[in-house]
Amino acid sequence: MATKTSPDPRSLAREESREVTSPKRRPPMHRQTRVECIAGLMEDSELAQMFVMDAVAKYAKTVAALSDAEADAWKSVISGHSWRDIAREISEQIALHYAGVMVPDARDDDSE
Repeated sequence: MATKTSPDPRSLAREESREVTSPKRRPPMHRQTRVECIAGLMEDSELAQMFVMDAVAKYAKTVAALSDAEADAWKSVISGHSWRDIAREISEQIALHYAGVMVPDARDDDSE
């Protein structure tokens, strides 16, 4: 007659430790895009949103005020004139935002 033997407690402990220490599958990783970075900041808190908007508005205002000579002297991969032009566009968009100008609501656009 065969006798039933209980499992060796040491082998059970080894099996449990393998389960606990087995590496978990990580989600695929990628370098965060500029849009993801700013979106993350803007989703963080209202204070963070206010900080980002204020910082962008102040920097855009400073760059938008560059003279032609200052834009010519701009040392960057981007030309000073292009940087100044986009700063003016951004300044205008932020001013419109703070003025409460209404924009088309694209959040629930099912018309297509």
